[in-house]
Amino acid sequence: MKETILLILLIFLNLTSFSQKKQESTIYLNENFDKITYKKFKEKLNSHFFARTWAEKEGKKIIKLRYLDYYGKLGSLKKSQLNKLYYQKFKLDTTKVWLIHYIDTLPKVNPNGSIKLTKHNKRLKHLVLGRNDPDKTYSVKSKSLKKAASKQKKYYNIKGNHFNFLYFYNIDKGFGKFDKTLFLKDYNQILKKSFSDGLVTFETIIIHPDGQFYMSWHPLYKKDEIKLTNYKYYEKEKIKWLNNFNKYSSK
Repeated sequence: MKETILLILLIFLNLTSFSQKKQESTIYLNENFDKITYKKFKEKLNSHFFARTWAEKEGKKIIKLRYLDYYGKLGSLKKSQLNKLYYQKFKLDTTKVWLIHYIDTLPKVNPNGSIKLTKHNKRLKHLVLGRNDPDKTYSVKSKSLKKAASKQKKYYNIKGNHFNFLYFYNIDKGFGKFDKTLFLKDYNQILKKSFSDGLVTFETIIIHPDGQFYMSWHPLYKKDEIKLTNYKYYEKEKIKWLNNFNKYSSK
């Protein structure tokens, strides 16, 4: 009996030690990169304001909170710089709202004209397949992706003349060469750096002419994106979001 109790105790101690080592090798950060406890991290994650992202550095796993979506405003200087750059490069109308779908990496095209969409191509999977199975890799024709992208852009741009729908990308491994006016280059990674949580760039970005913006890390329904290009609706949703967030933060 004593031997059985001793064995159970040893197993418990080993499991506890393993759990402690696992926690010690993981660093939890809030949305501002401040180190927090796992308990606090889980509490915030269970709210309706945050998701998580992670990275590894020097053998430690870093898990960070990121906003699910966020409302803010660009400084007048940065907005002015964006206006000048994008008018010069793409002749974008700076008096319109920019509704941007950001794609970090455009895939390479294989000799047979196919492309592979992996777990890193979430938005492109939604675009060409209408769904995203994170752990699955799909092989699709590059022509199918271009057709789907063109069709979606046309859909948005006939919904109103007060905004421009735009695809921006960071890295092009080959697909972008098919149409340089469809996918626009994020020169100097301005969007990537401006609309990021420090680890990952937000995928949906809506910028109003006065610099007010909305960003989300996940695709929205088309109708919800279009609603946010209306300034009055945007202001209403921003105030609602801020009020709810302040209530949560004051708890």
